[in-house]
Amino acid sequence: MASTKLEEIRLSSLVLIDKIAETGKRLMDNVIALVASFSDYELVKSILNKVKENQEISDQIMLQLQIDNMPLSISSDSLNKLLKSTYKEMQNGFKLSDKAIDKILFIEHFKNEFKGESKDYSTLKSIANILSLNVQQKLTFSEQVVNLIEQAILLKEIKLNCNIINGYTKIIKAGKF
Repeated sequence: MASTKLEEIRLSSLVLIDKIAETGKRLMDNVIALVASFSDYELVKSILNKVKENQEISDQIMLQLQIDNMPLSISSDSLNKLLKSTYKEMQNGFKLSDKAIDKILFIEHFKNEFKGESKDYSTLKSIANILSLNVQQKLTFSEQVVNLIEQAILLKEIKLNCNIINGYTKIIKAGKF
């Protein structure tokens, strides 16, 4: 029952934002980011198209949309470019949505590295860096995120950096896992 009310509130919010976008008024980046994080893809796409008519959408919002619309079988080169720009934006304060984190965790190429079926662990390291930074920013994480960061720490092929260590330190201090 509570989840139904929450969904109704979310849908009502999107409809209201849609009406505001139709009037041509400018929306703040955090409102656009909120719209981009919703799962109703068709409504989100419609709203963002209306917003684009009246204002430029920031690089961070576009990055969020790229992640949300990324195919699970993305090529290694495209994935590495996307992860690099994501990490760079996160260092400047960009926060990934939970939906984006989930999407990153299910990338096929990355799954092969996580299982140890690859000799190149660059994707695993990039994702561990992103997730470690996310833990530091939000202090929320799942068991899967903890496992991934631990995997990166344990692999001798991955050179540890302060970001991964600081992220794992936050996990230890939280004492959830």
